[in-house]
Amino acid sequence: MSEEGDEHKKNPSNIALIDGECFLCHNLTAFAVKHDKKRKLHFATLQSPAGRRLLGGEPIGAEGPRSFLLVQNGVIYNRSGAVLRAAAAVGGWFSFLYLFIIIPAPLRNWAYDWVARNRYRWFGKSTSCLMPGEDVKSRFLKDGLH
Repeated sequence: MSEEGDEHKKNPSNIALIDGECFLCHNLTAFAVKHDKKRKLHFATLQSPAGRRLLGGEPIGAEGPRSFLLVQNGVIYNRSGAVLRAAAAVGGWFSFLYLFIIIPAPLRNWAYDWVARNRYRWFGKSTSCLMPGEDVKSRFLKDGLH
């Protein structure tokens, strides 16, 4: 790997922070890794040291993010905005999903919140952080697993 590639891995510009106990988040992460051919997305769980560090050291509590954040070039995006920006980063036809950004944020976020509220009931929840396979694990920040 070139020095530029090494630097990109040390300081990735697109970091998806996911709920490490959520089966939906786990499966979407595996899906994103499979389709992110240019390896633009990197990951960390919200519960991990990397997740807490990226959020300024704040623990994730009841008032914290529900399931997904995207740190893109130092800016933290949440809810539907984070999902749409992550889809654009994956590339390919997924980039077209970013067009949904024209829908007013309150409407997009209502749909996001509805899924986030029901994700454990619909998809299940692990009692501990799910361990990804090696292909997915290689895309996590060094201390990004809980």
